[in-house]
Amino acid sequence: MASIIFRRLKAFTLAEAVVASFIFLIALGIIANIVISLTNASFQLGEFHGGFENFRLGLEKLFREVKYGSDFNYDNITFSFTDRNCLPVSIKLVNKVLEMTKNSQQVTNIFDPKFIEINDWKVIIDPLTNPNSPFYFEAAPKFITFIFDVNFKSKVGKINMIIQQSIAPVNSVLPTSPCQQ
Repeated sequence: MASIIFRRLKAFTLAEAVVASFIFLIALGIIANIVISLTNASFQLGEFHGGFENFRLGLEKLFREVKYGSDFNYDNITFSFTDRNCLPVSIKLVNKVLEMTKNSQQVTNIFDPKFIEINDWKVIIDPLTNPNSPFYFEAAPKFITFIFDVNFKSKVGKINMIIQQSIAPVNSVLPTSPCQQ
């Protein structure tokens, strides 16, 4: 009976317990760092998603106006045309914000300056096939290309992208300009 009491119990030594605790703490630290990094990446993605969505909505607004417009002109600063109601529209870059002026008075920002910063933009209007033609469909541009050098802004930084998009104006197939007097 006495041999059972004095039998040596199997257990971890203090050194083994310290090493196991140290390895556990290192693994816990690595896992916590991964979770924090994933949370930050998700936050940044959400911030930039707002900018991308704002840019998409601004492009839709711009293209809706251009699609039904006519009499296009671009002089390396201002893109101008007449809208579907035969009112003058001009678009130009002012302090990294793209502004649309309708009827020489109503000025609106195409993109929200909180999310979008336009560094530069270009408009390429296809060469006219027959500019002296009496028929509008022969003199009107068949496609217009917009090139944007844009920064998507958020609280954590900026992403710079160059985006190119083309549109074919609907009115370029008409025999006469829709706003011809």
